[in-house]
Amino acid sequence: MRPIQIAGTRSGIGAAVGAGAGGLVGSTIGQGWRERTLAGVGGALIGGLAGAAIEEGTTGGTGFEFIIQEDGRSTPITVNQTNEEGLRPGERVLITRTDRVRISRAVGAPPPPPPAYGYGTAVK
Repeated sequence: MRPIQIAGTRSGIGAAVGAGAGGLVGSTIGQGWRERTLAGVGGALIGGLAGAAIEEGTTGGTGFEFIIQEDGRSTPITVNQTNEEGLRPGERVLITRTDRVRISRAVGAPPPPPPAYGYGTAVK
């Protein structure tokens, strides 16, 4: 288990919402139709860039790469996800395979073994 950076999504929804809001707000600035049009276009560009950055920032974050040794298989698998459950090395997990592979704590599994010396233990 090691920390990783999970990239945020770039679906275009944030950019579209930001551009719409920026264009709407920008079009209220100015006196004549030319000024309002230019302000609306500028607001849409700035809003689109801000919306895309906000979308990417809110959907990304820090996660963990879990290396899992499945029962009966010789090759381990890796799963990248956040660790809301506080999973620790050595703990038994349930692997769910749909369009994504996710892991969760196995219900009724024995407690995880104590951490090995030098990993998660205080040195005295």
